[in-house]
Amino acid sequence: MKTTLSILFLIILNLSVKAQDFSIQFFVEDNIGRKDTITLGINTSSTLGIDSSLGEVDIYNTPFDSLDIRVIQRDSANHNCIRTDFYSYNSPNLYFPNNIDTKIDFRPFIYTNFYSLNLNFEIFINAVEYPVTVRADYTGLQGHFFDGYSSAFLIDPASCEAVVNSYIYSYSSTGYDSIFTLPNNSWNTFVVHFEHEVGVNELNSSKINIHPNPTTEQQTISLEESKTGTLLIRNSIGQIIHQEKFENTSQFNINLNEPPGIYFLQLETDGQVITRKIIKQ
Repeated sequence: MKTTLSILFLIILNLSVKAQDFSIQFFVEDNIGRKDTITLGINTSSTLGIDSSLGEVDIYNTPFDSLDIRVIQRDSANHNCIRTDFYSYNSPNLYFPNNIDTKIDFRPFIYTNFYSLNLNFEIFINAVEYPVTVRADYTGLQGHFFDGYSSAFLIDPASCEAVVNSYIYSYSSTGYDSIFTLPNNSWNTFVVHFEHEVGVNELNSSKINIHPNPTTEQQTISLEESKTGTLLIRNSIGQIIHQEKFENTSQFNINLNEPPGIYFLQLETDGQVITRKIIKQ
């Protein structure tokens, strides 16, 4: 009996781990119709290095084409713009063991650290003819718990700060959705930042209750204890549609007078950013 239960547990665990796998494609097209693409994602059998079985090839020393998109990994001596959390401006930088460029990049999933090196991808675009349109196919993420709780951040390489935030939400994708337009080479980098609604820094923080969710208009947001900070609501492309400061507050009443769709509540408090998904019917 114990043997049977052990085998059953291992089967369930293996299926659970495999269920974390997903892939996303990004496409670029320049002003004269040249195109290029990359694929990235999570795979339970992958590592941080090159996995030839997953189609990964290191092209770090290969010259860039006139339109070229690559997933880049950089060590501390060649660090570009990747860091642990792009919702926080003072979060620490992240470094890789080696310098690698790839067109296909899969990383392992680590359960104990949602803000890990493995869940952040930095993408570089080399172009000659501008503007360049960046499109995404997120349908390979459907059903995964990162869906709707992650972002693609367009980065200003001069400051390494995010200039545009595009939420990763598969059910709004109807093919190749445009997420960024690069007017010139001053913006050539974006970061794909995966996180779940509960990150490692939130496990001991206040619980949030949103009711009703889905909603037709009004919602009540309750915390288990009073907090001080900032409340923001963003639409599905990252635009702030509501913002307010609060002090020693444990409950908010919000009228979401917006079209039906997916919105994101952000609470910035105690040095943390806690994100929740809101569905407007």
